[in-house]
Amino acid sequence: MVITVASGKGGAGKTAVATSLAYVMENSVYVDMDAEEPNGHIILNPVIEKEEDFCLPVPSIDAAKCTLCGKCSESCRYGAIAVMARTKKTLFFRELCHSCGVCSRVCPEKAITEENAVKGKVRFGKTAAGHGFIDGILNVSEPSPTRMLSFINERIKKDYAGKNVVIDAPPGAACMAVEAVKGADFVIVVAEPTLFSLNDAKILIELIREMGKDFSIVINKSGESDHIITDYASGSGIGISGKIPFSMKTGEGYSEGRPLIELGLKKEIEGIYCSIKKQAVKT
Repeated sequence: MVITVASGKGGAGKTAVATSLAYVMENSVYVDMDAEEPNGHIILNPVIEKEEDFCLPVPSIDAAKCTLCGKCSESCRYGAIAVMARTKKTLFFRELCHSCGVCSRVCPEKAITEENAVKGKVRFGKTAAGHGFIDGILNVSEPSPTRMLSFINERIKKDYAGKNVVIDAPPGAACMAVEAVKGADFVIVVAEPTLFSLNDAKILIELIREMGKDFSIVINKSGESDHIITDYASGSGIGISGKIPFSMKTGEGYSEGRPLIELGLKKEIEGIYCSIKKQAVKT
């Protein structure tokens, strides 16, 4: 089973839930897809066994061959190439490039070729508890990790078939979240009992429903304001798979890099996993 742990906003607690789920699930692999700021390794203390550069092709323009015809600029839907007729230059904006390859294919003079550029790295290893571990780390200044997450998804299918996979998704409901959710059998939406968190969770839930995924909510920092989430869930026909109680002790322990199951919350995490398995069987 592939479980994606997602949240509508940063700081809701998805990494706390995902890392502990990876502990309690048998034959599991933890995958950190928050490639712009991965931090699951802080909790799981993995031994990294292999690192792979993640590369994408980017255009290289031969000024001697370029006739400034402008076909590359006209064909680039992302505005990554601009032809400056007056100054007789063709400008390439690397941050806007989506590595689609259109510019090199439409150039009549074959003045544009593609070369691989390193966008980040993907690490593979094992956690201190012996479970599988993968994370992606995007290079600073790169605009989007979506293609990297697609690469990681392909590796999961190829190399980890038959294992239980826990994906720690990027926050929000943008393209990166779509990539983290698309291969999931079940999605956990982690939300705090606040109106702010609920608002962002609703946006994410709309996306998950559009993608046709089964899902439930886990309330983190649970307390007297839980009704903010439970009232919405009840009225929307959404299940609550569990609650992580608000506790100063939990916050202090987690800030030291300790998983929730070592902070007196093993029962709650196991309960979340059991709830997910029951819902998965029903569907």
